[in-house]
Amino acid sequence: MVNKQKLELTWIGKDTPIKVEPRILVHDPTKDYGDKNTDNMLIYGDNLLALKALEQDYAGKIKCIYIDPPYNIGVANNQVYDDNKEHSEWLQLMYSRIEVLYKLLAPEGVIFVQIDDFEQAYLRLIMDEIFLRKNFIACLPAIMNLKGNQDQFGFAGCHEYVLCYAKEKEHCAINNFIIQDEELNLWEEDEIGLFKQGANLKATGINAPKEKRPNLFFPIYISQDNQLSLQRKHSSDIEILPITDGKEMSWRWSKDKIEAEKFNIIIRRNGPSISIYKKQRPELGDLPTKKPKSFLYRPEYSSGNGTAQIKKLFGDKKFPYPKPE
Repeated sequence: MVNKQKLELTWIGKDTPIKVEPRILVHDPTKDYGDKNTDNMLIYGDNLLALKALEQDYAGKIKCIYIDPPYNIGVANNQVYDDNKEHSEWLQLMYSRIEVLYKLLAPEGVIFVQIDDFEQAYLRLIMDEIFLRKNFIACLPAIMNLKGNQDQFGFAGCHEYVLCYAKEKEHCAINNFIIQDEELNLWEEDEIGLFKQGANLKATGINAPKEKRPNLFFPIYISQDNQLSLQRKHSSDIEILPITDGKEMSWRWSKDKIEAEKFNIIIRRNGPSISIYKKQRPELGDLPTKKPKSFLYRPEYSSGNGTAQIKKLFGDKKFPYPKPE
């Protein structure tokens, strides 16, 4: 806690931020990297100065940022160290740059920062402070070494992390994957379009009990021909209440929503029992999609592929620890 009465991460030097004079980017006509009509830009110079130079023309315009900063593993004589001076310098380095990156992002923009175990926890606190916790999207484990690093103590390290934050989460959209042909058999089609079975209409979790949401505890009636109603119409209608393991719970939807979206409800019978589910609809037109999973795990993500790709481009390993494309 500090005098401002808020939680924050602090370190030696944080109260004296790095001062950077404004710079401009100057085109070097002597450099030829191929297509002169490309929109790509290669900047040579100090990292922080380059970011500040971008701020003049690109503040609030960048939609996606990926950075792979120094990991601060602090290896000396094969021993890991992490003294206060070294740690504070790394935090200061990261904070000053992430502040500029935040300014560069558009309101709908998103940033990905790759990091390892040594600084992941501290980097996340920096990101929380600058981007705010409400704009955190995910901490994605990334499998970078399928064989595992046998030099690590105790466990053979296989993973790193990718922290993902939005500039303003309410304006940010993360695209889904279009599903493969072999997954289409999970989908059905009605007069509205494609759908598959989604979550049970009975709520779960800490807010599911009836006492938390009493207005969402009410009977639903199912007719013999699987028609749903909020009132009993025939004596043969079966009354369904949101009860789980003998405990009174609640429905996910209100009466008004159920009445308005009967077409988005699935009724399943299994002998005498009846279950009610939501229909999950595609999010991209008529194409069913699925969200990316919260971990990155494919052989082509292995860090060894990055080295191979750099050698193919330049004929040699031009810099250490390159990430695969």
